[in-house]
Amino acid sequence: MSLTLAIQLGHNSTIAISNDLKILGSLSQEKIDNIKNSSSFPDGAIENLCSYLDISKSDITEILICGEQIYPPNPYDYKIINNKTVDKNFFIFISKKLLKQFKFNKIYEILRNYRQQSLNKNGKLYLKEKLDNISLGRKKIKFINHHNCHMASAFFSNKSVNYNEKHIIITIDGAGDKESCTISIYKDGNIKKIESTPQITSLGNFYSGVTRFLGMKPLEHEYKVMGLAPYANEKYADEIYNKIFKDIIKIDPNNSFKFISKIDCFDTFDFLTKTCLGYRFDNIAAAAQKLLENLIMKLISNLYNEYKIKNFCFGGGVFMNVKLNMKIQEQAFIKNAYFMPSCGDESNPMGAIYYQKKYIEKNNIEPLENLYLGLSYNNNELDISLKKYAKKFSYRFEENINDYVAEKLKENKIIARFSGRGEFGARSLGNRAILANPSKIENFNKINNFIKSRDFWMPFAPTILYEYAHLYLKNFNKVNTNSDCMITAFEGLDLAKKDFVAAIHSSDNTLRPQVIKKETNKNYYNLIKKFHKLTGIPGLLNTSFNLHGYPMVSNVEQALYAFENSDLEYLIIENYI
Repeated sequence: MSLTLAIQLGHNSTIAISNDLKILGSLSQEKIDNIKNSSSFPDGAIENLCSYLDISKSDITEILICGEQIYPPNPYDYKIINNKTVDKNFFIFISKKLLKQFKFNKIYEILRNYRQQSLNKNGKLYLKEKLDNISLGRKKIKFINHHNCHMASAFFSNKSVNYNEKHIIITIDGAGDKESCTISIYKDGNIKKIESTPQITSLGNFYSGVTRFLGMKPLEHEYKVMGLAPYANEKYADEIYNKIFKDIIKIDPNNSFKFISKIDCFDTFDFLTKTCLGYRFDNIAAAAQKLLENLIMKLISNLYNEYKIKNFCFGGGVFMNVKLNMKIQEQAFIKNAYFMPSCGDESNPMGAIYYQKKYIEKNNIEPLENLYLGLSYNNNELDISLKKYAKKFSYRFEENINDYVAEKLKENKIIARFSGRGEFGARSLGNRAILANPSKIENFNKINNFIKSRDFWMPFAPTILYEYAHLYLKNFNKVNTNSDCMITAFEGLDLAKKDFVAAIHSSDNTLRPQVIKKETNKNYYNLIKKFHKLTGIPGLLNTSFNLHGYPMVSNVEQALYAFENSDLEYLIIENYI
């Protein structure tokens, strides 16, 4: 057996394993060490996924590393953990305190390049040491360009791609291998990169700078800025946009497929402290969202006007922004809009595999059938695990578990569900989920106050049966898009405001749905069917099963810890109550 292991190091370190036919599994290190967006080396993820797939590490014949520049964990720590460590970094101190006025001249660039080269050297030594420690140090290693990973994940993972048609593939993120945006065109089996925007002009870093300025965690809480934006006063948000944001980043007047900026977007926080103090937080969020949407919509329009291609694929962390994605799919000229699910750097291991297998080697590796790529447990394993906690929790086995859960949901109970293989990525797709009746607004408050501790302005999301989605989602069938993985949003129709009141954005009446078909997840689909039969509502409120500040649970111990440390009444682990 010949297997490929792909590794994303750094922010939210993640792995994927494949053979020549398909991707067998993907797992983030955060699911093992229970640290959200963990940047630790994913040795735990490798061991656990190999064990689950019943493969030996000796069967791994090649290792693909996501990125040509590999950094050790510490640069990611200062971005993620706390802002004070930023000022303790020698390079940051020198460049910002002593050379700030020279940031665009050669001295600054020489220092930046030297630091990146030094980090890359240390990163590769770190990688070798970690691979040696888990007996993988002698394997063949290939480094795949960061944005090629995003590009390949966005295109080749898409099972609805028609390879006889042309596609435009756009990747946008914070930065990777010195790029922040790439534009590629697929035609007749070939992919050609036609443009690239450098890392200093980064829409992702600009948005993360806004996130930090508003007192939230960059590289983690950008979704909160997006969720906050609709609450703003349009008049005051437009004032900030027109006065401060509008001209900071633009489409290059000499190149309609490239962004240019007045500032180095790594310094967005400093820019905002000079220009935005005294403005309301929600209006700043709305102005940032408007900038993001306007620029990307203009880019897409320019591309269509030049090439007349109606099929678009999107990758990179900026496209985690579901309100942006909604705007994109509403464009009249777009026929197909595919957004790589959970398209941050956690998707890069799958992208590396697709790039190497599908594009370089021309193997016929399959696109993703679904996102249930994590770990699962059989009843014997669960029985052994649960017996360890018998003194803390009472539990019993229930043959007809979906009947039981549907009845409890009808009674307005909140249910944590742990079933089947864990889902890849940041969004719950029903298998590691907290579920509730979506028609009762009190369930929104229960989950927020006693379990999730989310910010008051943030909505939850629904799972909706595919057959009924057109009754709830405006323009659901207008464009072919992947609405099955909570990666895009729709405006809610009147019925949604009634049946999904606890899972709709209270300000702009949008929904971020998981539209589920039976073939995608039969067991979860059948549970919703039973709930529909009891209540007439073809869907559920579905939010990720985790405590605030923790990643989505992955194993039994994490599920029981979350259950014990919240006010959840019911936890379902497979057929155990």
